Amino acid sequence: MRTTDQPLAPKNWSSYLAALSWDSGKLRSKLEFGNPGAYGSASVDCVLAPAVGRTPPQDDILREKRKLFVNSVGRSTINALLDDLLQDRVIRLEEVYKVKDENATVIDKARDLIDLVVGKGDCASEKFIQYLLQEDPEIARKMGLC
Repeated sequence: MRTTDQPLAPKNWSSYLAALSWDSGKLRSKLEFGNPGAYGSASVDCVLAPAVGRTPPQDDILREKRKLFVNSVGRSTINALLDDLLQDRVIRLEEVYKVKDENATVIDKARDLIDLVVGKGDCASEKFIQYLLQEDPEIARKMGLC
């Protein structure tokens, strides 16, 4: 962390505010600078999750469990997951059609779906896991997700 005796804002800015707070187990950092409401003002608000005791990223978990998912999931679960992810705007309609239409077997559809979600990152993977827990708890249990 950089410390300095110099002000955090340029001389022509009338004000700036830097604050740290603890909110619901998360460190919140806020920086405001400029003339409030004027051209050139800005506000940045970040939430920093604690690293201690943190679970691994959800996309890493899905990468580890990919083979088990691909070999266990059925067509109806894939379709339900696609519907859930589309409704939640995690995936686009074109991606739904790609998974359904460009893959001949259920295994290929499952492989394409999990690769699509993992490629979208941690947030998409977390939603995928939540929907899998709802749609097929037995597979989620086999995968060690609950």
